[in-house]
Amino acid sequence: MDSGETWEQVITPLLTIDKSIFALKEYNGVLYASVQSLGILTSQNLGQSWKSFYVFGNYGSILVDGDNIYIANRNTSGISVSNNSGGTWTELAGGIGNAFISALTKYNNKIYAGGNDKLFESSDNGQTWLEINIPDIQSYGINSMLGDVSGLYITIDHTVQVASGNLDDWEIVFEGDFIQRMGKIGENIFLPTFSKYYIGSSPQYDWQVEELPNFTGTVWDIEEVNGKTILATSKGILVREANTNQWMSKNTGLNGLLVNDMGSYQDQLLAGTSSGLRIYNPTENAWSSVLGQFPENNQLDIRDVEVVGGRVIVSTGQTLYSYDFLNAGNWKLEVELGYRTN
Repeated sequence: MDSGETWEQVITPLLTIDKSIFALKEYNGVLYASVQSLGILTSQNLGQSWKSFYVFGNYGSILVDGDNIYIANRNTSGISVSNNSGGTWTELAGGIGNAFISALTKYNNKIYAGGNDKLFESSDNGQTWLEINIPDIQSYGINSMLGDVSGLYITIDHTVQVASGNLDDWEIVFEGDFIQRMGKIGENIFLPTFSKYYIGSSPQYDWQVEELPNFTGTVWDIEEVNGKTILATSKGILVREANTNQWMSKNTGLNGLLVNDMGSYQDQLLAGTSSGLRIYNPTENAWSSVLGQFPENNQLDIRDVEVVGGRVIVSTGQTLYSYDFLNAGNWKLEVELGYRTN
């Protein structure tokens, strides 16, 4: 303690969990994340902190190919590309027209873009595109793609199909769950879906399923960096160390909440934010929603937090609520619009 001469961050930033991370890509140790309503963010420390990279839109798939970065717009048709590592951006349209693009990948030195009812191929870094015919694509569309030495993988409906060479013959190698996005770690192909993912490899494709314990969100994408497996989910980033089965939340820096005030009760830290009250538990090293039944689904703008004895009192500017830690129950409305209710 030195009266404010120096500072140390002791609690990781507090985040919301209502923003999906649609896509996650790694290149030279940098993570690129496509985040709902926030555009593209980057992290150079395995998700510990993030900064805005490209915010003009709501984007899905990301393809990083050296200095060339391609991103597909989820709200409109088209692809944005940067040929200088994000310095400047242009919209690609030649040959794509108004097709909705949801997936991007590279295979055999060509760029592939897939969407609702079409698959496109480009041999000049996206300047011009040629449409590729695939059976069943008109009925279901492409959800995701993965380019690999063993072939080009696409997901159509609840199947994963692969073709190689000139993409003349397609083989179904997985059939079952709806696959959000595909990833490759070592020799294994990963198929994320809801609260689990499948692992398999060419050419047998003996798919094994791995569940995520106590996870109720959706797994959107998967990457590996420095031996760590990283999942992009509807509830932020999850990281697993090599040779372990324990997943750790790494939401730090993504969509940070405005923290208006803080308080504490015993070993619990309370944070009043622009979107409700959160509690930090040091034992679990994680933030959670409030105890008991909190009003408005815990979406109130909490301006002040005070702890008196065993009670916490919060203010929204127009109302006061209290909660009794000693006699756990529900939150109680104390004051509303300037008048007392009891």
